[in-house]
Amino acid sequence: MAGNYIYDPCFLPPNEPDPVHAACIEAPWDSSVTMLTLEGPLPKFNSFPHGSPWAVELSNTARCVIVTGTSTIVDGVPLSYVCQNPIGGAAQIVTTAQPWTARYAADLRSGPLQAEQVTTAWYSGNAPGTAG
Repeated sequence: MAGNYIYDPCFLPPNEPDPVHAACIEAPWDSSVTMLTLEGPLPKFNSFPHGSPWAVELSNTARCVIVTGTSTIVDGVPLSYVCQNPIGGAAQIVTTAQPWTARYAADLRSGPLQAEQVTTAWYSGNAPGTAG
């Protein structure tokens, strides 16, 4: 956090025990980076659980990043990703079957939700991978 803005995610230099700077980007395809100077040491942790992807690209070319606040609800389903090109939203990514899918809504007011294949998924700390 810097000022009143929450930067998420931010990345630390690998193998540096006491990092001084963090690099923050809003989306993996975004070329702008915000560098933050840390005011003190970060909490120590043993491992980072990789749950949902940080960002995904869908078969309809939508690029979506996970929402860190309140989600829009369409047809009773919370859209945990906000998308651009085309603008819309996507629900939780289904990774238990191949190919991976997401329920996507182009109209955030009324839907409908439609299944889209996840073509690429990014996890924080990992390089992009092909999904499904």
